[in-house]
Amino acid sequence: MTLSLTEIEFRGGIWTGQVEGLDEHVETMPEFRLLLRGEEISHLSPSYDVASERLELKVPIPSTAVGNGSNSLVVCSSENDDILAKIHVVAGNILDHEIVAELQILREELDLLKKAFRRHASGS
Repeated sequence: MTLSLTEIEFRGGIWTGQVEGLDEHVETMPEFRLLLRGEEISHLSPSYDVASERLELKVPIPSTAVGNGSNSLVVCSSENDDILAKIHVVAGNILDHEIVAELQILREELDLLKKAFRRHASGS
């Protein structure tokens, strides 16, 4: 049995994924582990959503994963420690610096394009 998780949504501090690859004849639900910075912070169990008719894993994002900087939560299968999903949480001042750097790169690329277009238009 090879399990996989497909993200459905991330809203209100809850990441929800669809569990796929579960054999129909399995009598017990698989267990999952949530890791932050390499340490296990909780066990998770999927539940069947009657409305959507799918097996879902709801992952509440802990407050320890939210703060200045970037954190990655990892969802693993308890059975074989396969990494099934990575949830990235980025917040705080780090965003300002990344956005400013990205804008600077875009401006430099635009300047290069303008120079190349001017050269092309002037026939040089």
